[in-house]
Amino acid sequence: MTEITSKINNKLIGFIPISISYNSHQSKTISLNALIKSKPTDNEVIKGLHAMAASIDPELSDLIKESKNNLEYKNTHFKEIDIYKYLNKISYKYSPQFYGYYINQNREIYYFIQEFIDDSVLRIKNSENEPEKWQNKDILKVISVITYFHKSIDKSKFKKILNFSPWKSSRLYKKLLRIIIEERAIDEIKPQLQSLYKGIDSLKIEMENIQLSKTVVHNDFNPRNIMIKKDGTPIIYDWELAVIEFPHRDIIEFLSFVLKKGFKKDELIGFLKFHFNLYENEKWSEWIKAYVYTLKTYIISRVSFYEVSCILIKYDFSNRVLMNSLKMLKYLEDEK
Repeated sequence: MTEITSKINNKLIGFIPISISYNSHQSKTISLNALIKSKPTDNEVIKGLHAMAASIDPELSDLIKESKNNLEYKNTHFKEIDIYKYLNKISYKYSPQFYGYYINQNREIYYFIQEFIDDSVLRIKNSENEPEKWQNKDILKVISVITYFHKSIDKSKFKKILNFSPWKSSRLYKKLLRIIIEERAIDEIKPQLQSLYKGIDSLKIEMENIQLSKTVVHNDFNPRNIMIKKDGTPIIYDWELAVIEFPHRDIIEFLSFVLKKGFKKDELIGFLKFHFNLYENEKWSEWIKAYVYTLKTYIISRVSFYEVSCILIKYDFSNRVLMNSLKMLKYLEDEK
C-alpha cells in the first residue's frame, strides 16, 4: 500500500527508522531502536488502487471505486493503530512492541511507533517466496499464536473494522476472475475458477449456513507479515487489513503460502486438525464448511488481486499461491 499510495501523493508514508534515548525513573539512560509507521488514509489507498487498475482495465478501476466501502482497505489508517493498542493492553508477545501513536485528522497524519526487530535475531523473514524455510514446528507455532489472538480479542470493541461481506462487491470480484480466466489461467484450472465465478452470488447463503462465531482476523496473514526469531517465537505485524471473519481465514491464507508444491491431502488435514483441536466443543463438519467458505473468499478477493496485479507488477509467489489454494479447495470439498 505504501508503493501504491506514493504514486498519488507526496506525503511521507511508510517506515522511518529512528533511535530513541530517554532517562528512566532511576535516572538511567535507555536507548532503543524503533520504527515510525506513517499510514495513508483509506481514500488514498483506493485512489492508488484505482490508478493502478486503470492501467489494466478501465472497468476494473471503476469497480474498485464503486466497492470502496466494502473492501478491507476501509479505515485502514485507524484499524492497525487500534489493534496495536489492544495487543499492548493484553501484553501480546507475538507482535512488535508498541510505543505509542499520533493522530491529527485535520492534517491527515496517522502514525505509530513500534519496536525495530533486527535481522540478527531472526531465522525467517520475508519468506513469501521460500516455503522450504518453514518447518512443521514453525507452522504449528504460528497457528497456535494466531489462534490465541482470535480467541482473546473482543470484536465488539473495534467499531472501525468491517464485517467482510464479499457478495457486496460481487461485480468487482467477478471482473477480477474474468481477467484471470481470459488472460492468465492455464486450461487445467479454468473449470475451478469458473465455478468460483458462478458461486460468488451464493456466498452469503453459504456463510449463513456455517454455525460458528466470527472474530477479528489479520486478513493478510502470510510470510510477508510473519517473522520467526531464532528462538522459534513468531512475530506478526501489519494488521492494517483486519476484518471480521471466521478465524479459518487466517489459517488457510498462511497455509497457502507455506505448504510446498506437491503437498498431500493428509498434510493439509493434519494442520487443519491441529487448528481445530485448539478449540473445544466444536464440530469438524462445521469447520470444514468454514475452511471451504474462507478459501473461496480468499481466492476471489485476495489471490485474484495478486494475479491481476501481476499484469503490471511481478509477484513471484502469486501463481504458486493460486495453485496451492485451488488444490486445498479441491481436497476440502472432497472432505465434505
